[in-house]
Amino acid sequence: MRSKGIGILAVQETHLSSKALDDLNLQFDKQFIFINSNASYTTNAMGMAFIINRQIIKCRRNEVTSEVLQAGRALQISIPWKNGTSRLEILGVYAPNSVTENRDFWTHLKTKYTAPRRAPALPIPRPKFVLGDFNLVEDGLDRHTTSTSDDHKPALETLLELKRTLQLVDGWRKENPDLKAYTWSQKLANTEGITANTPRSRIDRIYVQKDLFRSTRDWEIRVDHNINTTDHELITATYFDLESPFIGKGRWEIPSFLLKHDEFMDTANTLCKETLTKAIQSTQDPASEELVQIIFKDMKDRLRNKARDISRASVPKFARQWTNLPRSMTPSSMMTLSQMSERELLNSPS
Repeated sequence: MRSKGIGILAVQETHLSSKALDDLNLQFDKQFIFINSNASYTTNAMGMAFIINRQIIKCRRNEVTSEVLQAGRALQISIPWKNGTSRLEILGVYAPNSVTENRDFWTHLKTKYTAPRRAPALPIPRPKFVLGDFNLVEDGLDRHTTSTSDDHKPALETLLELKRTLQLVDGWRKENPDLKAYTWSQKLANTEGITANTPRSRIDRIYVQKDLFRSTRDWEIRVDHNINTTDHELITATYFDLESPFIGKGRWEIPSFLLKHDEFMDTANTLCKETLTKAIQSTQDPASEELVQIIFKDMKDRLRNKARDISRASVPKFARQWTNLPRSMTPSSMMTLSQMSERELLNSPS
C-alpha cells in the first residue's frame, strides 16, 4: 500500500480472528487501520476487510465507523472527508459464488438501504463506492471462455436493481467501453501460466456514484503486485475533491545544509556587506539613480544563483562519498566518520 500509494484497500477471504485483528492494529497502530468482518460461525471461510493507510487518509481511529451488512460478505466503512466537513462511505463486498446465494445477496443489500429502520437506529448511508469480488459479470465482454448461462440472469437482474437504487456506474467500463481485460483467471492443475483456453473474467470491480464519477481517474487493473498466492488482480481508482484548491510546489528556498557550507556562507557574507554599503550610499546620495529595492533584489538573485550552483555540485558529491564508504572504510574509520560534523563532509574535497 505504501509503495503503490493506496489509501484504502478492500480485501476478501481474510479469515482473520479477533485476536489477529487486534494484533495487526496494535503492531501497525501509526501506519494502518484494520477493519474486518468474519462469517458468524467460522474464521475459515469468507471474510471482508478494509485497510486504511493513515499516511494518505488523515484520520484517527475513533473517526472511522463501520457497519456489517452481512457477516463475512458485506462491510461498509465511513471516513471523514473534506477536512472533516463531510463523510465518505465505502461498501466492500465478497459475493457468494452460488447463483442462488448471489441473487439473494444483492436483494439483501438493497433491502438494507431501502427498508425503514426502527428508532433510534438511523438509515444506513448509501455508499459513494461499492467494490470487491462480485462473482458475477454484467456483460459477455467481461468473460473469456466461460459459459454464458441463463442461470445467472436472476442474480444479474438483482445486482442491476441495486446499482439503480444506489445510482452506481462501473467506472472502469465507462472509461474503457470496448476493452477486454480480466481480474480473475482459473488456475488449472498441471498448467503453467495462462493459456488461450484459461477461463478468465472481470468479476472484481469498483462502482462509483454517477455524480462522483467526474471526480475520479486512473481506473486500472494492475498486475504489478507481488501477491503470488491469489488468482485475482488488483483493481484501483483515484478519487479526488474537485473543490480543493491547487497546491503547487511552493516558493523556492535555500537548502538548509548550505548554512554549514563554508564557500556559500563566505559568499553570502560578502554579498550582504556589499549590498548594505550600496544601500547606505544610495540613500545618502540624492543624485544616485539606484533604488534600495533594486539593490536588494540584485543581492537576492546573486545569492540564489550561488546557492543553486553549489547545491548541484554538493549533492552528487555527498551521495558519491556515502556510496563509497562501505568499500573503503574500516570499523575504526567508521567511528571517526560518526564524529565528523556535517560541515566537514560538505566541505571535504571530492
